[in-house]
Amino acid sequence: MGAYVPIHYPSALSRAFGEAPYFPRCSYNKTAVFSRPRHLAFDYPYMQVNRKDLRSWLVFDLDHAGDWLWESEQFPAPNLIVRDPKSGSSHWFYAIEPVRTGPDSRPAPQRFMKSVYRAMRSRIGADIDYAGGPVAKTPGHPQWETLELHSHIYSLGELADFPFFDDYQSQQPPPWSNKDCDTLDQDRSQLESRHVSLFLSLQRIAFSAVWSFRCQGPRAFPRFYDHLLSQAHGLNRFSTMGYAKGNLPTSSLKSTVKSVSRWVWDNYYASSRPNTGIMNLDPSLPQKERQRLSALRTHALRANATKQRIGTAVRSLYSQGSKISFSAIARESGLCRQTVSKYRDAITTALSTLDQPSESTPDLATRSDQQRKTELVNFGAHQVTTNWALLTAEGFSGLTQGFSDGEDETLSTVIFPKCRSGPDL
Repeated sequence: MGAYVPIHYPSALSRAFGEAPYFPRCSYNKTAVFSRPRHLAFDYPYMQVNRKDLRSWLVFDLDHAGDWLWESEQFPAPNLIVRDPKSGSSHWFYAIEPVRTGPDSRPAPQRFMKSVYRAMRSRIGADIDYAGGPVAKTPGHPQWETLELHSHIYSLGELADFPFFDDYQSQQPPPWSNKDCDTLDQDRSQLESRHVSLFLSLQRIAFSAVWSFRCQGPRAFPRFYDHLLSQAHGLNRFSTMGYAKGNLPTSSLKSTVKSVSRWVWDNYYASSRPNTGIMNLDPSLPQKERQRLSALRTHALRANATKQRIGTAVRSLYSQGSKISFSAIARESGLCRQTVSKYRDAITTALSTLDQPSESTPDLATRSDQQRKTELVNFGAHQVTTNWALLTAEGFSGLTQGFSDGEDETLSTVIFPKCRSGPDL
């Protein structure tokens, strides 16, 4: 799915039509058994208002008349109120900046959207069994009374800034609490329920399998879902296990698999496999051996990174028309000159990829060993070891032979600045 491009709509009703699926589910009741083109789906009293992989509306089901909270306290006003004139029940529509809900979508925005939805639902007293769709009362249908209040599109952060969100969050127990332990134990004791039995079995399978699928990348969720669905079909043998109602229908299997797979994929990160590190070394190896192998890997990574920097510097110098030398490469790459001289193969490889005349290519491989040793010194002066026995026997006259008188004075001053006549041996 490509990037979503927001569209400006003149009214909330026009946005409900423009953001609806191309072939939404619709019907004359809440079953939504039909799938019709968008322009025909609005003729049905019930239809799907949110796309399968994009949430553009937060819809709340109120079985009572409902107070207009936005007039008496700080609470966001809905964009649309679609009311049943006979029973007084209504659906409140809040236009939000679309949130992706597809298999490869980021879980954090979806969790934030669900938190905001639960907080708003708690404050207005909406039906907790209604999760915002996929079917809602069709806005603008003649069977309902539709009230359009405004066309503002809320962001999730804007809705969360209202006081109701902080009040709701402060009342929630911490995520590590055991508030559901009693309910879970009760469910385990009521395994005559086919749905509970299937849910608990799929839960164990999902916990053990999610790690291997998550290692395949963030887009592996559909494969994880298909794996659980195939397991669910294998577990659907209730007719042979003494259940009076027989096997579950395929729709129930898909609903349970969707619930389990989505929650485990977004929230469960534990793993029973040992932490072997990035190299996946055998834990039975001695620690020194694992450290040695790790050091070799680290050295190889650093060497490759250095070669890449040298190659980039060589290509940069060549594109600038500058002379390619160890010093120039060191300045360009930010490396030490001595380090650059150790990677002659990287320089040769980089030069071989350039369309460079042979006469302008530096001869880095045919220099003498003495010249190579000389180049290993970093920004230093080369000091020649003095033969003190020879100096004692012949004096300092032989040291300055071949120099002029001026150079004589300078050389002796540089070598022995405190003793013009020679060292005190």
